Amino acid sequence: MREFIYRWSLLLFLSIAFKLAAADLRLSVASLDESRRPTLLLSGLVSGQYGLEASTNLSQWFSLISSPGSGGELRYLHTDATRFGTLFYRGIKLPDITPLARIVPQVDSNYVAVGVVTFQEGGRLSLTNEGGTRYTFTVAPSNVLNSVAITMQLVTNLVSFPFENEMRSAVKFEPDGFRFHGAGLLEIQYPTNVPHLKLSSYAFDGQGGDFHLMPDLVATNSVRIPVTHFSVFGTAVWAPTERTRATLAHVGNVLSAYQHRLAKVAAEERQRQLLADESQSEKVSAELLKSIEDYYELHLKPNFGAAESDCSLFMGLTPLVLGNERQLELLGVSGQKFYITSATGQKAICNCLNELFFACEEASISAESLMKGLLRIER
Repeated sequence: MREFIYRWSLLLFLSIAFKLAAADLRLSVASLDESRRPTLLLSGLVSGQYGLEASTNLSQWFSLISSPGSGGELRYLHTDATRFGTLFYRGIKLPDITPLARIVPQVDSNYVAVGVVTFQEGGRLSLTNEGGTRYTFTVAPSNVLNSVAITMQLVTNLVSFPFENEMRSAVKFEPDGFRFHGAGLLEIQYPTNVPHLKLSSYAFDGQGGDFHLMPDLVATNSVRIPVTHFSVFGTAVWAPTERTRATLAHVGNVLSAYQHRLAKVAAEERQRQLLADESQSEKVSAELLKSIEDYYELHLKPNFGAAESDCSLFMGLTPLVLGNERQLELLGVSGQKFYITSATGQKAICNCLNELFFACEEASISAESLMKGLLRIER
């Protein structure tokens, strides 16, 4: 009887799965093994990642696997299926995090500032565009070891800029890639007040890659951005959804690069073990741990402050942060960050709850959407 209920529930859900999944997804049971464990087949995506989820009550769902699939299909043997009396499955298309196109900065040769930065005195450059916006770059003494000539040039347009903005202000520094022993300070001063709470600063390298948001200090008519190495720096007025998309695109792409690096290091360690050379094992393990810590400190943690008041950003960061913490835990590292239970995590959760209740009171979402939102936060 238990097998009949399980199989019937499975087939019943599959008959309505097309309504719950994306229109181009197809979910089916490819086979059942001798223990009545199903091999599920999810197909239909041309690109992107699949997600396969299960539920015992069609209300609360848990993730089974996420993967780009092989040959356009995802096959998954649910080995724990027999532990449940009744199970339902659904297939979903996960949000795309795609590499950003290279940005081409167009500069105005009439607006250029050139100067020399020295170890003893530092240096200062400034220029003002025709609209009255002033750009000032200051380097304190001892931030360079040797004197260096630097250039700051006004950027008038950004070709292939991957996000929509109401206003952009940017300058390009040379020599490209130059690094300070510390940080310089770029200040952008506007002639009138601007919507400063919507401002976020950004940077990318001289080849138009590695676009990322920058920490900054904003006032009603100015922005201050720390500069540790030369590239293109600027600020813009963002819609909340675009700012969140920019953040998640960057941390997602950086995560992929870190995962490739970790896989390479792990493979090299196994090769040394095959050759009976274990002298580097401790060093390699330390490198793996440092890579995971670097990703957390350099690319996740700087976004925590903004996530306290941006629910969509918090929801996007959470799986990345929890995945990072879990990796450290599995590698036997104590003292994990426990982001969700931190003060920042609690503020972010409260903000998400407030956003949901406000939307419900304003009748911009239904009571059903409110309950789904609450369940999502609870999970």
